[in-house]
Amino acid sequence: MQRAQGDREVREDGEASRFYAKVRAELRKGPDTPSVAPSTLGTGKIAVLRVDRGFGFVVDDTDGLRRHFRIKRNVELQLGDRVRFERLDAQKGPAARGVTRA
Repeated sequence: MQRAQGDREVREDGEASRFYAKVRAELRKGPDTPSVAPSTLGTGKIAVLRVDRGFGFVVDDTDGLRRHFRIKRNVELQLGDRVRFERLDAQKGPAARGVTRA
C-alpha cells in the first residue's frame, strides 16, 4: 500500500487515499483493542527447526503461512510440535513471537 501511495495516480485518486488513511488508522490501534487482539494469537506446527542457528518456521493453522521465529535458549521445542504464538508481520515476511508448546 505504501508503494501504491507513492504513485501519483493513486495519490490523486480520492477513494484510494481515503482507503489508505482508513487502513493506517486501523494499524495504529493499540494491541489492547478488541478487534485486533484475537487475530494476533495463533496455533500451528513446527515445520523447520534450526537450533544451531537459533531460528525455525511454524506453519500457521489459520492461513497455512510459514512464519519465522527465533528460538530462545530456555525453550525446548522439537520438529512437529504443536505450538501457540503471536502473529507478526515482520519486514522480511510473516513471523511469530513467543512460540511455546500448545
